[in-house]
Amino acid sequence: MTVYVVHDAKNSVFNLTPAKEYGDIKFVFSRDFSPSFYPAEAFAAAETWANDFDFERDHIVIAGGDPVAFGLCIAALVKVAEAENRTEVNYLRYSRRRYTPGAGYVDHPEYVPTKLKIR
Repeated sequence: MTVYVVHDAKNSVFNLTPAKEYGDIKFVFSRDFSPSFYPAEAFAAAETWANDFDFERDHIVIAGGDPVAFGLCIAALVKVAEAENRTEVNYLRYSRRRYTPGAGYVDHPEYVPTKLKIR
């Protein structure tokens, strides 16, 4: 199981430790690469990455960084999903706070597993 963070952000405030519950953390794009400035190269890299994505076990997550990176990764996953007849991808949604009855909202960073329909 792997959690793919789409872009290793230089100034991210996200704590990735809770995401490790869902697998090893790996980054699709390094912090030294900006997909927005090199979209063709970034999409080619995303396609290569998507071919190794395990739709049953792996997750994708945004934790800051270039928002174009997520779009490129999803576009690449859609191409693979069509070939494999897949309709969903595992996504981790970051939640900084949790509602607790009697206490209201309290800081409790966590990643919530969600399914994204991709076709």
